[in-house]
Amino acid sequence: ALAIPPLTVIMRVFLSEDLTSLNPAEASTFAFAKMGAPVVMLIIGGYSISAAMSKFALDKFVATAILSRVRNPVLFPFVLMNLALFLSMWVSNVATPVLLYSVIQPIVRGMPATALPYVKSLILAISIGSNIGGMATPIASPQNAVALSQLRDLQEIGFLEWMAAALPQCFLMIVLAQCLLMVMFRPQRYAAPFIPKHQGSFKLEHLIIIVSIFITVFLWCFKPALAVFGSEGVVACIPIFLFYGLGILNKEDFNNLPWNVIFLVAGGTVLGAAVESSQLLSMVAKTIHDSLQHASLWHVYCVFSLFTFLVSSLVSHTVASLIVLPIVAEVGASLGHPRLIVMGCTLACSGAMALPVSSFPNMAAIGLDNEVGKSYIHAQDIIMAGAPMTLFSATVVMTFGYALMTMIHF
Repeated sequence: ALAIPPLTVIMRVFLSEDLTSLNPAEASTFAFAKMGAPVVMLIIGGYSISAAMSKFALDKFVATAILSRVRNPVLFPFVLMNLALFLSMWVSNVATPVLLYSVIQPIVRGMPATALPYVKSLILAISIGSNIGGMATPIASPQNAVALSQLRDLQEIGFLEWMAAALPQCFLMIVLAQCLLMVMFRPQRYAAPFIPKHQGSFKLEHLIIIVSIFITVFLWCFKPALAVFGSEGVVACIPIFLFYGLGILNKEDFNNLPWNVIFLVAGGTVLGAAVESSQLLSMVAKTIHDSLQHASLWHVYCVFSLFTFLVSSLVSHTVASLIVLPIVAEVGASLGHPRLIVMGCTLACSGAMALPVSSFPNMAAIGLDNEVGKSYIHAQDIIMAGAPMTLFSATVVMTFGYALMTMIHF
């Protein structure tokens, strides 16, 4: 990702309005300005919120407080998926599976060998719920940040608009996932594990974190506030300033942020700008548009969504978004519906979970070991649950999702 800015400058990729190459000084300024786009600050703000909640165990407190009340073995996987969805909305679907696996691992290790199918259902519930949760908010996953960066100069999607389009689809997918897990593992045959509540006193730091999160989310959702702040990226600076300025997070916490992901998104933003400036995107989009000029909007939406599901299943979600979304945004703009097409393909990125390599939650599930060092979940378990869920997600996105987003004027 860090090689993209110098390469675009050296190769004279960026063009001016009269289609002449920018000189190196102008090109380098443009490239590094794109690396500092508001969407990059948005993702840093999201990861700072995640770091603060994890450091003071607020996420674990919420998780254990909910799970400790569940006694029904059938409801337990369902609650786990909804909890993974909720936590992914605010602490990202990268941190969420790690947190929830750490909560249930000591419990499932004490379960008898005969309960292995039920243990698998719980682990897969976290994986599926985290994948689905990656759709729910703009800060839930890196691919959502990539989507926002592609739409910045076209038709932006607000925080509340994103949730209105994504959450109903997420809930429907979780219901389908629960049906799938019940058929595959029959959880009613087992006893639900007991999860003890996380112990700890409520401190001033907890109050500051909670208030900061509420203020930030409110400003993200309140459109008149964005007219003052300019973008969600500037609002995301609020928790960064408060957490680091008040000492809630320190230098080590800052260094421990997932900078590889942040720079991957930043580099992808520069790559998208370079491809667009070079007119390559326009040529590709025109070719695709000409081949689909007689197709309906729904047909185009389905074609790109299916293509995204396929690519995202074979590579990671973030990489797939960096490959597909720039083209999708340009084609969507030529059709007059960039938000609809990009949003559908972004949801497809997170909904693709057919293989272990498809997403971090899937890879984290395979990495969970029992007391003798053997994995509870194997590749075939991911495929058996992930392939049907990918088909379910595709069906939801291309039918209910399309109808919902056209109804709310995407």
